[in-house]
Amino acid sequence: MGKSLKMLFHLPSFMTLVAKNVTARGLDINDVQLIIQCEPPRDVEAYTHQSGRTGRADNARVAVMLLIQEGPISLR
Repeated sequence: MGKSLKMLFHLPSFMTLVAKNVTARGLDINDVQLIIQCEPPRDVEAYTHQSGRTGRADNARVAVMLLIQEGPISLR
């Protein structure tokens, strides 16, 4: 993520970031209150990593996965 985008995300008025998994790698944004995943992760470790961006330091937050099942789902 570019330095200017990181700076924007720390402003109180900048409330939403839409990103793909590749964008999320290496991000460290404090006080993420809600994660909405629009597709299942490739494995349990990826799910834990993605959802774990909320609820850091004993703060309760929410992680939601939107899923439309069109066939079998395999989560390893």
